[in-house]
Amino acid sequence: MPQPRIDVTVVKDSSDALVAARSALLQVDLIATVVDVSAASDPSGVKTKITLSEITDGPNGGQRGARTLMVMESYQAVCMLIKHAENNERT
Repeated sequence: MPQPRIDVTVVKDSSDALVAARSALLQVDLIATVVDVSAASDPSGVKTKITLSEITDGPNGGQRGARTLMVMESYQAVCMLIKHAENNERT
């Protein structure tokens, strides 16, 4: 069964140097934290910081790593998207 996902607009990505903002589908169960950073008034339009907990392949097997995404959607919108995705998964 497919995992629930949310669609956000990524402005900054800790694992990729972005030239322009891009749309991304994030798997909900990989989201570790969601933080409202709108008070920082970032000129690129960032409103929310999302940290993903990812399993990466390494020489010693799977290793957990963190990836930080800065997105244009508001904290409230991200939380609503997560809740909606999880509710749709249950039905």
